[in-house]
Amino acid sequence: MRVITGLLLCVTIVLCVSVVGGRSVNRRCKAKSLTDTTSSCDKEPNSKGYPHGTVCIFSCRLGCVKDKVASDECASDPCNNGGTCADVVNGYTCDCAAGYAGDDCEIDIDECASDPCENGGTCVDDINGYTCDCAEGYTGDDCETDIDECASDPCNNGGTCTDGVNGYTCDCAAGYTGDNCETDIDECASDPCENGGTCVDDINGYTCDCAEGYTGDDCEIDIDECASDPCENGGTCVDDINGYTCDCAEGYTGDDCETDIDECASDPCNNGGTCTDGVNGYTCDCAAGYTGDNCETDIDECASDPCENGGTCVDDINGYTCDCAEGYTGDDCEIDIDECASDPCENGGTCVDDINGYTCDCAAGYEGDSCETDIDECASDPCENGGTCVDDINGYTCDCAEGYTGDHCETDIDECASDPCNNGGTCTDGVNSYTCDCAEGYAGDDCEIVVVDGHWATWGSWVSCDVTCGGGVQTRTRTCTNPAPTIGGADCVGNPSQTRPCNDWQCPDCSRVCEEGTLTAACDTCTCDGHVLTGHVTDNRRVPLSDADIFYAENPLDSVASTDGMGDFMLSGACAQGVEIIVRRTGYFEARANSTQHNATTSSVRVNMTAIVKPIITEHPQSKKRSAGQDVTFCCAAHGNPTISSYEWFKDGQVLDQAMYDYNDTLNIEGLTVDDSGVYRCRANSDAGAKYSDEATLEVEESGMSSCPVQPEENVINLPDDCVQEDTNSTTYDIGTCGGDDCVGDLGGEDKMCVDTKRFCCVPTSTETRTVQCSGYSLNVTVTTECGCGSCVKTFTKRIQGRAYGVNNTNNASTEVPLTFGAVIMDGQVVDYTSDTGAFEFTTQTTASKISLTFRDYFKELVTSTRVLSFTDSDTLNFDVVLKLRPPPVTLMSSETSVIDLGTVDGVDPLAEVDIPANSFFTAEGKAYEGEVKASVSFIDPRNPDDFDFIQGELTAVDVEGEENTMQTFGMFNMDFETEDGDALELGANLTVHIDPSQSNIDITDVDENGNLRTKIWILDTESGLWQEAGNLRVGSASRRRKRSTFIIGEFEYVADYPCNFDQIEPYERRCYVKVHAYDSVESFLRTMATGRATGVVNGADVAVVTTSNRGGFSYDNSLSVYRTGRTYRRGGICLETLCEPTGNDFSAKVHVVKARMHFKAVDKSLYSGFSTDLYNSIDVQDNGKTLSFDVFRPGPINGPVYRYGDYVRVRSRWGYWYDDRCYRSSVANNHFAFVNTAYQPYVFPPYTFDQNQYSQPITVTSWYPNENDLKKVCFIKVYVKFQNEHATTEIRVTSKGGGVYEPNTGVTYGIREDRTTSNPNDPTSGFVCVEFKCPGPILETQTNGTSPQPPYPGANDNTRITIFARSSICHHDRRYSSRTTEGIDNDLLNDVSDVVRDGNTIEFTVPNGNDFGRDKGIFIQTGSGDTGYRKALEYCRSGSDTGGFGKPLVYENFHAIRFNCPDVYEGPTPEPRTFYPDDSTQGSREWTEDSRDLETSTQDSTDWKWPVWTEASYTAESTTPDDYRYNYNEYYGYDYEGYDYYDYNNPWTVDPDYRG
Repeated sequence: MRVITGLLLCVTIVLCVSVVGGRSVNRRCKAKSLTDTTSSCDKEPNSKGYPHGTVCIFSCRLGCVKDKVASDECASDPCNNGGTCADVVNGYTCDCAAGYAGDDCEIDIDECASDPCENGGTCVDDINGYTCDCAEGYTGDDCETDIDECASDPCNNGGTCTDGVNGYTCDCAAGYTGDNCETDIDECASDPCENGGTCVDDINGYTCDCAEGYTGDDCEIDIDECASDPCENGGTCVDDINGYTCDCAEGYTGDDCETDIDECASDPCNNGGTCTDGVNGYTCDCAAGYTGDNCETDIDECASDPCENGGTCVDDINGYTCDCAEGYTGDDCEIDIDECASDPCENGGTCVDDINGYTCDCAAGYEGDSCETDIDECASDPCENGGTCVDDINGYTCDCAEGYTGDHCETDIDECASDPCNNGGTCTDGVNSYTCDCAEGYAGDDCEIVVVDGHWATWGSWVSCDVTCGGGVQTRTRTCTNPAPTIGGADCVGNPSQTRPCNDWQCPDCSRVCEEGTLTAACDTCTCDGHVLTGHVTDNRRVPLSDADIFYAENPLDSVASTDGMGDFMLSGACAQGVEIIVRRTGYFEARANSTQHNATTSSVRVNMTAIVKPIITEHPQSKKRSAGQDVTFCCAAHGNPTISSYEWFKDGQVLDQAMYDYNDTLNIEGLTVDDSGVYRCRANSDAGAKYSDEATLEVEESGMSSCPVQPEENVINLPDDCVQEDTNSTTYDIGTCGGDDCVGDLGGEDKMCVDTKRFCCVPTSTETRTVQCSGYSLNVTVTTECGCGSCVKTFTKRIQGRAYGVNNTNNASTEVPLTFGAVIMDGQVVDYTSDTGAFEFTTQTTASKISLTFRDYFKELVTSTRVLSFTDSDTLNFDVVLKLRPPPVTLMSSETSVIDLGTVDGVDPLAEVDIPANSFFTAEGKAYEGEVKASVSFIDPRNPDDFDFIQGELTAVDVEGEENTMQTFGMFNMDFETEDGDALELGANLTVHIDPSQSNIDITDVDENGNLRTKIWILDTESGLWQEAGNLRVGSASRRRKRSTFIIGEFEYVADYPCNFDQIEPYERRCYVKVHAYDSVESFLRTMATGRATGVVNGADVAVVTTSNRGGFSYDNSLSVYRTGRTYRRGGICLETLCEPTGNDFSAKVHVVKARMHFKAVDKSLYSGFSTDLYNSIDVQDNGKTLSFDVFRPGPINGPVYRYGDYVRVRSRWGYWYDDRCYRSSVANNHFAFVNTAYQPYVFPPYTFDQNQYSQPITVTSWYPNENDLKKVCFIKVYVKFQNEHATTEIRVTSKGGGVYEPNTGVTYGIREDRTTSNPNDPTSGFVCVEFKCPGPILETQTNGTSPQPPYPGANDNTRITIFARSSICHHDRRYSSRTTEGIDNDLLNDVSDVVRDGNTIEFTVPNGNDFGRDKGIFIQTGSGDTGYRKALEYCRSGSDTGGFGKPLVYENFHAIRFNCPDVYEGPTPEPRTFYPDDSTQGSREWTEDSRDLETSTQDSTDWKWPVWTEASYTAESTTPDDYRYNYNEYYGYDYEGYDYYDYNNPWTVDPDYRG
């Protein structure tokens, strides 16, 4: 029993001791106005608050009300069998569960005592009931019903059933027989078909399929084929079986005698004679020259000697020929031949006839007897490059080889002229060919193929185990088809199959003897008749789990029970003496438990299941640089449930051989070579899934090579605006920089550490001091002249700080609602509590690129939210976390089904509805809750742009391979439930969601093979910031809002404080990057574009890319799809994901850039060049330049500003080759979207940035900060300015110079700081500013031997001479005297500073070393490394509080050191000063006269003249000097010259009416 006591300390303070955890604060200590503050507790809080039973002491303002707690007899849980204990005075009562009785519910009521079972049934007693084992033929709860055996319609084929007692008979239809008329009677059994016919049985009959040639019902008739008289030409028909034959007449043949026999077929006529066929004969018609019956005789035509002039006759067939003597021709040789008649001269030659001959006169280009020879002009081989010469008449032509042209084939044809290489490929001309050097991402002869790397498809299901017991193996496979690699694309990395052990339990042993009970027939389990095991299954929230499957541990294959909606199950036959069971449920780790015996036949078991947790990476490998021959170690760590089973390491996307590298969670590579350069990452694997780490780059340089260029990079700074340089006619000056990139140094034996403890960077190795001339003064500028590799300050300790708050927009005004005393949770642990202003701050050591933080509001004004915050190289990171206001709760009844609308767009239907089943709420103790429920539901509506900034986590999920995938959201919501008293409630049942397709952009046609939508229900894992799948969605019909319609429906298990999301994973081809850079001005952007070198870039700016969907068929255009945030780094740039597609029609994106709540503005698109036309035309700058929008076209391999996801470029450097993401590798010279800071920016000279590169710079005797460690001291001075016009501002410049103690620095300018005043909202005519100056203190300088900075001589230090200058010419230091200030300087400060000079709008003095000053003097000093001291000093100056923290209210009127008056910062000269004195006649009055005696101009010695003697009351002031008068007058009359703070220059005779002491 806990005792609650209260001790009244005073009217406003009360101490209360109370048990907390599971109870809300207002049950412990009820404050009347201010909130409770925990003073001390005996336990530490976790992410849910304080554990149950924690004892805390609370201090409450204005009184508190004590709880009353008495002795609780129920604390021992005396009620058995699920009975509920009710505490009474000095005792308790048990409200027994149904089926139990007794004082402690220990008796199981026997419901069989009344013999309820009829018709011979046997009664079996159950808990709170019974079951009847009925005799055969009877059924019903009490066996009261005779079973109608005909009800199952057992008679087949139209048979009629007649019911009997425990039986039936069938009256079969004709053609059927059997007990159930199941048999068709076979009428073919008698073989009725004749002549080989086949019998086919029918119902109550048969048919015969006759053999060919037969017909009839039984095939008894032979068919007569001669009946048709088929034989022709007198042939005779003879009938056969299934056919006939024809006996033909002479001269005919054929099956039907249809063919006349052709006697000419033997070709009897010779020598070309023609045969004519007759009937059974032929005749021959002989060719000319032949004769005979068969034309066998040749006629001789030479017999008449027809040839003349000695010609010889040669007999021919039907003729002759004459072979004439030379010189004669003609048929009979009767003609003398003319030899020229044949035109024997070729090619234009002229013929001259001779006797029995001729001669030819040839044309040019020919020769020969008949001019037959063309003179060959190709003989000289005139054709070049393998061309073939073709001779022409009196000339030639060249037939060129492929690839050449010209008269002589002298010209090589340029095949690249047609620009055959696509997609930016480079063409190289060859001989009759070309080759294309393709741009990254393309392949093919003409670079026409987009290179796509292969990605694995999702793992298939595990096949069944190869054995049922005794230990076997399961296998699952995957294919490289999502997508498959194209030509040039990388194949998938990893194995296409996996195996795991399965069914490792012992096989059944039928010879075993049960210690209790009887072995089942399967020999796997011992059971006990009449024994009952009851069980209850919950999760770690104590919420009952339904649908959990129960198994005997002896037989883990066969489920024997499952839990109901209350998490309960009952197992009959489980031996009460004790059994081990296994509980399995999707999403939970398998649980085992042993039962507890209650009596001889009953036992029970309670099982708490643990949810499965996918691997979460807790340590990422660190990027490193090495020299060849050194070693390297990469480390990786992860956790999850089940535990991590293995680690894999990858280089450039390819898995490393574990056998070769012998790695686990650590990868060691010894004796590095340049080829080891690349991108490494690990993957943690478990049975729950996998997760990749961040990438780490290893760069290995050749031994002896310097990793830092000697020549510094350009680093242009802005000199003060009155320091125009003659050579450039500008105030810019290049001081050089070494960049600060990592380099290779001597690690000694520490090159195998997970994190390099020694860090080396490119730092200045040589500098020189140059003097620049300004207007009336000079400045020393330190210029870097040479770079090298040296030790530097880099740490993996991150200081995370910021503010968490909500914004209440009401009545056209915005009011901040801070997260007051809220918990900041990381990795499930509270790392900080916010202040009353919502400020938080903590440190963490990490190599990760981002962290997930959850912000919990115990006062329930703001929604518990999880944000993923991105890191940069800075060691201190500031974040503004804007939370959604918690909606007012709605009241539900736990006993009723409730419907909650999801939507935030006024005047339209909700996007979705969530159904909460009745009786599904449970207390923190796991007990069912009955009563009113207060439900608070926060919905992030993709239709409402006002909700976009409240996106929880990242829209990212991890696939089975461990890769992070971008998701498109369609709505996100949180829910929390409480009792009327504020106690948290948990949900113990699945919720149902109905999404209205008309209000959502979900594609209801995009389904998987199971009919489920590709859009799923997801729950956020707050530890990792990643989403995990929680349920499927499907399209269905339902009645909602009194009408039936089509909805998107899904069920899921909800866990309090874990946001839910409707999302779909986007494919790789729809993922793109946007490259954004931030600059300090438009001029810096233009200079960067002109030179290709980063100038004026801004790191640490917050960038948001909001992607919206433009797809049709949805009533709301520009619905939120993806929201990505990040922070600029590495030359002011960042790549953030968006969604894209080729047409640019589906998605648009908007970009915002903010730093320290200052909105950067997008540059005008006219300043861009090189953008694709479609993208350029879609760019629109909105919201006064704060928003840049564009349509997201999926690009080719162009240089930005949009890049394809997974578009890798081969990187070549002195460290070798590797592949890196094209967007991240792009430089400022590539296309990008640019935002610039157009707001006023404080001026710092020389430039100083709070980052690790700056901390590594060498310390000199003129360095602003002589220490870069915990001794780093920061000083601010607070300046107050009074204006005449409201909301006026001016800049205050503070110059710090050597103060004369360290003589070499006397008069040397340490630096300049300048900032603008902030207006006082309560008095808009005033403002203040805090400006840093160099703290007086030690003089140190970096040593050449690498040791820590040392003084040039022991004890070297310096004062600081500071000049405070109001940059508006009409400002003037306050020239009046008061109890607080004297002529513009705080009186207390005047006592500590020296050598004061006042001159119009300038005040100058020396600040001594060794004085802490403090807020009352207007100088604020803090110490701390990095920017810690700077932040603390600045906050101290602004708020007047040195307790630290952000968001404290600014103090405008107090704690200032310097005061200026600015009558009008816009117009008019400063009026002449006037001094006023009391007139002799107005002693003691408030009337004043102007006197010519001016304290500032009078030359009269103050000791020579006296004030008038005057007396008031008992006080007399006689012979007083002006100084005496001032103080005496103030003391006597209580007047204070501070009243002049309100001096009106337009009416200089008026004194402030509120002027008083």
